[in-house]
Amino acid sequence: MRDLALAFDGNNEDDMMRHFRRRHAVDPGSQNGVYLYGLLSEDERTRISEGLSCTYTDYLVDVSDTAGGPCMRLRSGVQVPIERRSIFVNCAGSFFRTSGMADRLPCISMHNTIASVNLRDGFHFLSSVAAFSITHLLYRGALRGKGFYTLDHEALFRQNRNAWVGASAAQAYMNQVLTVQTLPVTLLDRCGLDLDRWYPFPRRFAGLLRRRASARRDVAHYCLVLDRMAERFHVHCGPIRQGY
Repeated sequence: MRDLALAFDGNNEDDMMRHFRRRHAVDPGSQNGVYLYGLLSEDERTRISEGLSCTYTDYLVDVSDTAGGPCMRLRSGVQVPIERRSIFVNCAGSFFRTSGMADRLPCISMHNTIASVNLRDGFHFLSSVAAFSITHLLYRGALRGKGFYTLDHEALFRQNRNAWVGASAAQAYMNQVLTVQTLPVTLLDRCGLDLDRWYPFPRRFAGLLRRRASARRDVAHYCLVLDRMAERFHVHCGPIRQGY
């Protein structure tokens, strides 16, 4: 996440995505140009690919019953017969499927009495991480004045998906760095949403030390990036505000 965030300078979202594909994509040769945080380990990819007999780099429109049996209809116009009793799993995204944007809600109300987990004034692109962080920070009186940024994820996503990836990575990592500086480590260790928990403690501890050593420099970079991105796309992105 840090490498992805540092590769974004607020202007170079397409270069950043090419950097990501070279460095981190499990299938860099794919023609798919959309990335929305689909996390997969190399081992998982290997086990899945070894179980496949073929793949279709296309979009599934529908599955229809025909005179010759069930058939997949792809966006390219290709139709592929399939075996009866085949099972389809819909893994399409659910990001902002309505035509209009949701109403804006402040992350924290005017009198610090209501916290809202939403994407128009979002603390993190994952509502689960946002809920954990906002709740603990609010009750400790540490939600404002610490440098945490909120972002109008929906407005930016609708304008430029690649820019959203760069901005949401920068915001997520910056807020994570500030959270580690603000909340007790014993509390953060109880957060089951931390992807670093995949790794043994020595590796996690070494990563924590590196994160703290580079925190000031990283946060300064992310602030510049997010401010530039907000200026380019005219979307809200800045320090948490108290109400509107």
